[in-house]
Amino acid sequence: MYKVFAAQIELIASLLNAKEDQRELVMSDNLVDELLQVLTHNTTDPILLTSICYLAEKILKIVTEKADPELLADKVNRMQSIEGLLPYLGM
Repeated sequence: MYKVFAAQIELIASLLNAKEDQRELVMSDNLVDELLQVLTHNTTDPILLTSICYLAEKILKIVTEKADPELLADKVNRMQSIEGLLPYLGM
């Protein structure tokens, strides 16, 4: 089940490669924000976590390129406590 969910998350992340107006539709969806909050969970399946990290990387790259501090702060706040990632990073 996690593999299917991970594939769906990667699909959402790949939609961020679309044109800017279409990308905005994806970025404005509440689902994206909720997925980012999974990074704050203490235990997450590694396959699922990898997909969410891929999504987070894409989002942060887009937000940084737009130079929108409010949007960046919102996204960072949603993933603020990423201590659940530390074991997967070997720390």
